[in-house]
Amino acid sequence: MSRKSTNAPAPSGLPRLLTIAQVAAALAVSRPTIYQFVKRGLLPPPLKFGCATRFREDEVIAALDALRSPRSAKGEAL
Repeated sequence: MSRKSTNAPAPSGLPRLLTIAQVAAALAVSRPTIYQFVKRGLLPPPLKFGCATRFREDEVIAALDALRSPRSAKGEAL
């Protein structure tokens, strides 16, 4: 049984779902750090489908946008 690629675009009208590994790679942090970000409220909680964990891409982007401050727009660290 083969796995479908999670890099494919979501069907029209549905949000793209990201694995925890994809979110961690995009933020250049570890998987445990992603769970800490969720616990601290910096990222939205993931969706659970049985043993699969997925993050809505639009919610992750919105959370990151909300964390931006005028300082970070100038290239300073968060």
